[in-house]
Amino acid sequence: MKRLLLFLLVSLYSQLSLAELQMERDANNRLLLSHESCDELIKNTKVLDQWTKNSHEKKSCPVNFQSPVQKNNRCSYDVTDCLPDHVIKYGGVSPKYNGPNCWNLALVMKNILPALRHTTNEEMAFYMSSPLCRQIKNGEPKIPGDVGAIRKTSGVDQGEYHGFIYISDNLVYSKNGLAKENPYMILSTNIMMDVYTVPKDPKCRKNEMDPSANCDFSTSYFRCMSMEEYLAKQNTPKEIMTAIRDVDNFDKCLESTTLSDQPLSKRAEKNLFDSLNVISNYLYDETEKAKGSDLEDPKQIFMLASLNLKLNAIAMQLGGDNKVGYGTAVQGFSEHIKALTEELKGKK
Repeated sequence: MKRLLLFLLVSLYSQLSLAELQMERDANNRLLLSHESCDELIKNTKVLDQWTKNSHEKKSCPVNFQSPVQKNNRCSYDVTDCLPDHVIKYGGVSPKYNGPNCWNLALVMKNILPALRHTTNEEMAFYMSSPLCRQIKNGEPKIPGDVGAIRKTSGVDQGEYHGFIYISDNLVYSKNGLAKENPYMILSTNIMMDVYTVPKDPKCRKNEMDPSANCDFSTSYFRCMSMEEYLAKQNTPKEIMTAIRDVDNFDKCLESTTLSDQPLSKRAEKNLFDSLNVISNYLYDETEKAKGSDLEDPKQIFMLASLNLKLNAIAMQLGGDNKVGYGTAVQGFSEHIKALTEELKGKK
């Protein structure tokens, strides 16, 4: 069996239950979780199972959940069906290129973004304060699958610093940084907090940031709906919906390039630019119309702002070490759409 040394990191100074938790793949590519204590194993497996259920995936731990296998003084359990599909596919995997990062993973896991690639701190901040997400109040229980944010709260460059998926008070799912060497992994909450220098003071680790606390870095937690859930409640013009679908489809193609170096097809490139031309012309026409344009609706403005941020982040991924050569062109579309959106917002 090949142990995933980077898949489940453990803290040398944290409690024993985490220090003895191990995950590995067997010859059939099944994921096995083990611990010296059967009780601790069951407790952690329950949390992983609840995370999967909260992710609306149609699978769960088998009925023998309470009966782990005991071998060599360890209790072991096959947790493949207890984990979200993303973890099964990408746990322990590193991207082929730099770019995919913590904010992107958090937004992809909540089905707000469609694919793994670079995400800007502006994109993360935008969605956390959008209609898709709500702040979890202090004293309100967090549930597996909530989004965690670490924010710099003093000095220069205040704002988004790290994003992750909360599993339990002991475990998180994270992609630390944009370096291609860093894999997607489940790891100890304490390790992550130490890596991102969040003080151990409980005031710095609340659901909501405490402005009165003396914290250079603080946590915030959010509960989010998917973009699909949000769009199902809206009446978005077909031109915008078409652009969103085409950009999302390109995003998924770009993921294959970024994660495994599969070349982008000429068709995918053409579809992206055709769609961006359509939405640009549509927005230009709308700015020339009467003041009663439907795009004065804040919900429509939100979708346009979302599209602009996606394009900006895609351009940064394309302009990195992917070297596909047209990040600047996509950036130009992003700036054009942003300018037209700002003009629409300024209508009286």
